[in-house]
Amino acid sequence: MHFSKKLYIIKLKIFKNIEPLQKYVADLKKQQKSIGFVPTMGSLHDGHISLLKESIIHNQVTICSIYVNPKQFNDHQDFICYPRQEKKDIILLNNVRCDVLFMPSDNQIYPRLEESSITYESTLVMSILEGEKRPGHFLGVLKIVYKLFYIINPDIAYFGEKDYQQLYIIREFVENQNINIQIQSCATIRETSGLALSSRNKNLTIEEKALALNIFKALSLFKEHIMH
Repeated sequence: MHFSKKLYIIKLKIFKNIEPLQKYVADLKKQQKSIGFVPTMGSLHDGHISLLKESIIHNQVTICSIYVNPKQFNDHQDFICYPRQEKKDIILLNNVRCDVLFMPSDNQIYPRLEESSITYESTLVMSILEGEKRPGHFLGVLKIVYKLFYIINPDIAYFGEKDYQQLYIIREFVENQNINIQIQSCATIRETSGLALSSRNKNLTIEEKALALNIFKALSLFKEHIMH
């Protein structure tokens, strides 16, 4: 018997509104299907794909979100310039066989302009390093992560170790708020040069990429010195 190749194509389900996505998730929960979740701001690269593959291996359903969250940008120009490539991202998600894409608008995520969503006082980790250079950034991250966790209610959420400070803060937040979601970290994926893959790398000149690579070189030398 001949079967059409179309029968083997897994089509990505795309949701732009919260209510139908929650109904879909509720049905998955009734079927006791495990849900893995990969939150992103889009402009996907191999680092994101590695997270998605990890989720696909260990869960029956994988959901990816794409939302450029304005609350975590303390520089409006940075928000405007953040790379966006929705059509290419959808193709990539289809190719990796992700099950669901949640791609909401600002009105869906922040229906009231005055909404503060959450206030959260963490340890010193919120205000040092990147937190010192980008005031309010990590609170903005927690706001969107909290909202997405509430909307999707996954079993496991996947985050890259590239943003280690963010990973630490999210883990602490989930533990302190008694949120029943496992936070799974995944190794940093790098270019052949050693530069960590990042959506913002597209905005760097050749000279700026070379300068950014010095961080990895310095860390590698420091690691080698410690081990010997």
